[in-house]
Amino acid sequence: MANPPCTRDRFFLVFASTTTSDNKGDKTRLGVITSKKVSKRAVERNRIKRLVREAFRNNKPILSGLDIVVLTKQAACHTDNKKLFLSLDKHWQTLQKNAKNPD
Repeated sequence: MANPPCTRDRFFLVFASTTTSDNKGDKTRLGVITSKKVSKRAVERNRIKRLVREAFRNNKPILSGLDIVVLTKQAACHTDNKKLFLSLDKHWQTLQKNAKNPD
């Protein structure tokens, strides 16, 4: 099996794969990983997770049929929401292009 498509930047590492047999249809699923290494404070980790879920919800139509996992990096903790939204938008666009052209 080939490695799943992956995009990365200073804030996030994003993996995507097409839906599996246990996820039938065009449903899109999201997994968010934000460990204590990112921030010891739960408030900060939860802010990032909420932001990722909101960005995903806003772009869900273009990501149909993908299972996505977002791994948060430490730099995301010290960055404002606007920059994180822009970063995630770039990831979603890249994943959409890769889903159409898997070469």
